[in-house]
Amino acid sequence: MDSSPGDAAVDSAVPPPAVACTEGALATGAFNFRCSAGPGAVNAGGTIATGIYNLSRAHNGLFCPSAYVIGSAEVFRLSTGELLMRFLVLKKASTTDPGTRVTGTAWLQTVGGRVTYTELCDPGRKGQVKTGSVEANATSFILTFLGGQEEWTK
Repeated sequence: MDSSPGDAAVDSAVPPPAVACTEGALATGAFNFRCSAGPGAVNAGGTIATGIYNLSRAHNGLFCPSAYVIGSAEVFRLSTGELLMRFLVLKKASTTDPGTRVTGTAWLQTVGGRVTYTELCDPGRKGQVKTGSVEANATSFILTFLGGQEEWTK
């Protein structure tokens, strides 16, 4: 895996970074889609690029089951180098349903195709940590955790 700031080996003794907890927004190009019946194949590795992403695929996990989902995320680095992802996803019964909001800001620590995801802001999940794999390139990344998968695309 390419190494960049914030991609050092995960050290559970390092406290999470302090971050302003603001809600994300849906980005241009976000679209409604149905949850996937199964996870996609993953070739773990790569570096998650900063930028604006739309949720393009989801299987189980935090966002599914629901009839439809739509979501966006901003991936950014703090001045100290930590990689964060602020997101807003709407879980919907139909494409016209306003949806149930799922928001958060996650600290993403990646090394060698592995990811540690720590929720920093959502009151119901703050401090929760999950580990899994990441596949990333310049325009997309896939997070796979026990019981779920998310694909985000620029």
